[in-house]
Parts: sequence; structure tokens; C-alpha cells
Amino acid sequence: GMVLPAHATAAGKAILAALPPGQVRDLYPRGVQTLTDRTLRTLEDIERHLAGVTRAGYATNHRESADDVAAVGVVIRNPARAPVAALAVAAPAERLQSVRIPLIAIRMHRTSHAVTDAMTTPR
Repeated sequence: GMVLPAHATAAGKAILAALPPGQVRDLYPRGVQTLTDRTLRTLEDIERHLAGVTRAGYATNHRESADDVAAVGVVIRNPARAPVAALAVAAPAERLQSVRIPLIAIRMHRTSHAVTDAMTTPR
């Protein structure tokens, strides 16, 4: 597998958007790494983008981590509502249609909530 900067992936952005205010800046002491010409380039760009992720309830990556990849991501929270993981669906960029993204995100939220519920259910 590959390790990618969180701000360049849908799953990473979903987690970053769920962090307490100010914590994102602490994660980038050396600045922002860019992978493509569409990767967010500054902390200000990241913070502005994450505000939109928070409003939408999901994150997207359209050619930000690789020129041919697009993805949708949602955060998975523990029972205390802290972000602990993320769920992402990736596809070739030319196949992930923007009109379908909200529907995909709704389905992903169902799965995310099921994971959180499973964390609270005794076995």
C-alpha cells in the first residue's frame, strides 16, 4: 500500500474535517505536500475545503491524489463521537459522476453508522 497525505484523499479529508478546530494545522508542521495539480496547496486552502466537507457531511477527492482517481469518503466515529477511521469508495475519475456522489455518500453514512453501532453493541 501507499501512504498519502490526508488532505489529498477523501478518507483523510473526512477525518481531518472531524477533528477539533486548530488541530489540522498541528498536523502540518512542515507545510503541505502536493501530489497533482489539483491537490490542495496551502493550509488555508485545506481549512476552507474542510469547512465544506463539514457542511456536506462527506469528502471528495477528484484527481487530487492521482490524476486518474476520484473518491468519496465519510468519517467513522466511536461511540463518544470522536473520529477513529474513515470509509472511502474510489473509482477511475472519468467514471465517478458528480451527480451520483450525494447518493453514494448517503449509502456510505449508513455503513459508517452501522460500524459505530457495532462498537457499542456487546458481543
